Amino acid sequence: MAKNDTITAEYLRSILDYEPETGLFRWKTVRNGRAKVGQIAGSVNPGHGYVIIEIDGKPRRAHRLAVLWMTGEWPERDVDHENLTRHDNRWSNLRPATEQENGANRRALKNNACGVKGVYRVGRRWRASIRVDYKLINLGTFSKKEEAGEAYAAAAMLYFREFARVS
Repeated sequence: MAKNDTITAEYLRSILDYEPETGLFRWKTVRNGRAKVGQIAGSVNPGHGYVIIEIDGKPRRAHRLAVLWMTGEWPERDVDHENLTRHDNRWSNLRPATEQENGANRRALKNNACGVKGVYRVGRRWRASIRVDYKLINLGTFSKKEEAGEAYAAAAMLYFREFARVS
């Protein structure tokens, strides 16, 4: 089992139902006198946006539980939300990913001054760079921000394929 989780798929399926089309979990049993049968399990954590379901006193991320419920195995890798919506746990929105792929499928950071992912200003020019396998690759300097953005987009598609997100 990955990420040192101890519950099994059989145990999970005995206490929760998962709806792949909606991404919702519902309780099959009364839990701690609070949750009722059929009630939606978990809530969105306002700090990070993931749905958290508490099972046997331990908080668990619903997207990882969805993989366990559907496949019978804990995910060996990260689980990526393709549409970037962390509380959207529909099966069609979840996919296995490496840490690097999961990071590639991320919007430009909020503190990105120019608004173009992988691009920053150097004097009067624009530099594009990309991080691959923990190494920073300089893609060049450009006179226009858009040119630097195109260089980043091409590199992202080359290195990250379907996980590439350029904005």
